[in-house]
Amino acid sequence: MSDRGFLVAPLNTLWLRGATPMDAGGVTGAASADLMFPPTAWTWQGMIRTRVLEALLGERLRTASSSEIAAMVGGPDALPPGWRIRGPFPAVRSMDRRGRSSVMPWVPWPRCVGVSWSGPYCGATSTRYLAPRRVERDGLVATSAQEVGGETGHRALLRPGYAMPDEGWMSLATLMGAIDEGSREAPGARWRWDEVCWSTKRSDAALPPFVHVETRTGLEIGADGIAEDHMLYTAPHLRFDDEAGLWGLLEGAPPDIAGTLQGGVAHLGRKARVATLHTADVPDDLMDFLTGARLRRVAEESLQALEYVRVVLLTPALVPTEGHGASAVPFEVPEGAKLIAHQASPGPFVGGTNWAARSSRPLQSTFAAGSVWVFHLANPETRLDDAKRLAGADTSRLTVAERFGFAQRVVTPLAADMILKNSEEEETKA
Repeated sequence: MSDRGFLVAPLNTLWLRGATPMDAGGVTGAASADLMFPPTAWTWQGMIRTRVLEALLGERLRTASSSEIAAMVGGPDALPPGWRIRGPFPAVRSMDRRGRSSVMPWVPWPRCVGVSWSGPYCGATSTRYLAPRRVERDGLVATSAQEVGGETGHRALLRPGYAMPDEGWMSLATLMGAIDEGSREAPGARWRWDEVCWSTKRSDAALPPFVHVETRTGLEIGADGIAEDHMLYTAPHLRFDDEAGLWGLLEGAPPDIAGTLQGGVAHLGRKARVATLHTADVPDDLMDFLTGARLRRVAEESLQALEYVRVVLLTPALVPTEGHGASAVPFEVPEGAKLIAHQASPGPFVGGTNWAARSSRPLQSTFAAGSVWVFHLANPETRLDDAKRLAGADTSRLTVAERFGFAQRVVTPLAADMILKNSEEEETKA
């Protein structure tokens, strides 16, 4: 792959907040804000395109016309043809065994991996799925959630002694090792306990171990440089360890544009905090996992391995306006793919500002990163193509929101024996 990733390393704390209003002052009399981590796709793409424009236009950016800007980086709600943005993923730089520098992205905990921490030992397991029952509705018999609006009652089953964390993070390498049923190794064989963190309480802010919360108190300053009345606030800021930051990738852009992200400075979050940009490559096997390129190698080893696949969201996905429940899949589903199970949870509301139009973006609901969908790819002739389409491997087929960075996902094989029949459900409780 010719495209090279980049790491955004904040020089100070970052203030990242969501679209919800700040709470009114409580005991301290100061308003408070919620934390939004990682930043939304709207925030991320704004930082990237602003950096490109500042690097290429310099002072001329102040007087550049909207048509000139759109010709370089696309309009407010569109990217140039072929462009695609990946990230933001929290990441930390490390050295491999050969002494080469690379970064390891971290992703939210997927809803298909359970853990056990009872006793002196810890363990991890990949969930199994209860096959949907035949459900009669309006005189018709349906066997998939997609056909009956998510009312088949299918669900994921954890082995006894395991629980699903409420929140958590894991490295991309750990994710691949934890859920890669197509690997020659046993699932979980490449699990890295030093590259996971989780919480079982919603009140705990589960963050990667190289990101820390600092509570800051501030006073809003008006355009005239004078403090605003009654505008004292407290907000959670984020501080990254050395050699850590947010990783991303701009695909499909000309070299002179993509190169502007390999160095220099950028501004991110509230108050436009300063961060430095650095070239940051992810190991090749993880890039193949992230982009869906490895699906071809899986198919070459065993096309049967792709009969059942699991789609895991890495970033929030906008909830589509059509469908409901499990049928509201936030990405393209090819005709040869049948939805048989899902573990989707609600994510944050996302909004933002359209600076070109000087207007606010509408609030939209999302599926949370870590949500999972399981599909049956019955036709061997189209199985590989169907899996790649589920992975969003072809940029030309993506929606505008997906090209901006919503609904980034990975697709992994799922062994057939992980799909249980209803008669087997009781056995899992024993």
